Amino acid sequence: MPTGPGGSAFRYDEFERSRRHLSRPDTGHQGMFKRKRPRDTDEDNPLARRVAKGDDSPTDPLVEASAAPTRVLGEDNEPETRILADATSVTPGDALADPPVGILLVISGPGRGRLLSFGYGMNTIGRGAGQRVRLDVGDDRVSREDHARIVYDPVAGRFHLMHGGGPNLTYRAGEPVLEPVELHDGDRITLGDTHLLFRALVGPDFDWNAPAP
Repeated sequence: MPTGPGGSAFRYDEFERSRRHLSRPDTGHQGMFKRKRPRDTDEDNPLARRVAKGDDSPTDPLVEASAAPTRVLGEDNEPETRILADATSVTPGDALADPPVGILLVISGPGRGRLLSFGYGMNTIGRGAGQRVRLDVGDDRVSREDHARIVYDPVAGRFHLMHGGGPNLTYRAGEPVLEPVELHDGDRITLGDTHLLFRALVGPDFDWNAPAP
């Protein structure tokens, strides 16, 4: 049996009882045999949380990042910019299904600033949804269907303006269109109270269907 100081016998069970007694809160020695507190874990250590997330900038403020809200274009009631005809009325035969060959810019009257495009062949102009060039800008003097027609001839590379079948007249450069007339880049067309500027995108020098040089 091991001996203690002065040769007295040292019993392990007596030592264990003394250790438990001294570690009790009411002895005033609760810190003598208290187990060492483990190092902070990830749950209560902000720096550990940051390192676990891959942040190697411990000098930055410890602020939990919040996800930035996703912004949807147009959700703030921003003015809508309409570059082409109403996309909801596009069908495989519409001008928008083909490369545009020309554009009409509303320069005066209702819808000022509106830009519309048209394609190959016969392009009817009117307020109705079935028109290849839908000029629905709030001008009641524009016929709902077939107020006028713009034709592009890809063989000759020329544009022509025709009056439609309605009672409302079509004007080019201030003159009524009573029979088909050739349309040139920069010409001005009047339908009702709406004044349009014509711009050609194709012609003798370029065509979408021409072979690449």
